[in-house]
Amino acid sequence: MSSWAWCFVAVLLSCSAAVAQDSVIPSRCHIWGPFEVGAWSRVQVDVEVYERGQRLHHVERTVTRVLKRRDEQGYQLDIDTWERLGVALGPRERRTTETGDYPWFVSADRLKDLGEESRSELEWQGETISCQVFEYETVQSGRVISHRDLFHADRFPFFLGRLVVRTPEGEPERIEAREYSRVIESEVPIFLGDRIVSGVLTKTTLDSPERSVVILEELAPEVPGGLVSKRVVERDRDGAIVRREVVSLVDFGDASDWEQNDGESGQLETSRLRGRLFRRWNRADGSDDSRQ
Repeated sequence: MSSWAWCFVAVLLSCSAAVAQDSVIPSRCHIWGPFEVGAWSRVQVDVEVYERGQRLHHVERTVTRVLKRRDEQGYQLDIDTWERLGVALGPRERRTTETGDYPWFVSADRLKDLGEESRSELEWQGETISCQVFEYETVQSGRVISHRDLFHADRFPFFLGRLVVRTPEGEPERIEAREYSRVIESEVPIFLGDRIVSGVLTKTTLDSPERSVVILEELAPEVPGGLVSKRVVERDRDGAIVRREVVSLVDFGDASDWEQNDGESGQLETSRLRGRLFRRWNRADGSDDSRQ
């Protein structure tokens, strides 16, 4: 994602973190919510950056996220990133670690009272479902971030639609960036190494005066954090591609899997693996055969 898009997302996270108390959304209605401390996932990220149609460089990353803490207010992730940058002077490698604290949702006192508009109907798998509508605003660094979410507690990934708009404070008509996310396909078959599960396909569009970004994501409830794959295309205002990104799930597991690996993420080795048999999350019915 471009620098402006990353900044947009960072503002959303930091604003939400400031209002994380007394969330109206239960933790189970979150892509990390159903999992216990120690759950983890690892993805392979490949990024190419272009200028005037020519590739400037390629970046390869392996990112491992581990759930370190959870409570009623939110959760904490340890994020380990190994990166290899391919440039004209030769490849460069680096490894970084960071810890992030995140809320499940914003606090109840930040939500607007929508009255009769607090619910909205949505077509889902051939039926009409009633979604709860949440609207709220956050302010940071002179920018107002306005959110409108469509939520359903029994339909993964729970937030089935989301509109986020960024404007300068005091200038609500001047839109600097707009983000719109929605589920475009439900009951999408996703192969997770030992079986096919049902997931969803989401589409997110990000627009600003300088850039436009389209993001397609496959999400599955069996995976900590939900993400199975992501495809990103970023274009400038002339329609030329300036950045492409592909994210693919490499592995995932629970605390026992992590302990068996002695907590080592092994970026240099796993970053070059393709199609490995994932460690499987225990099946709810106890019939897990992935360890046989």
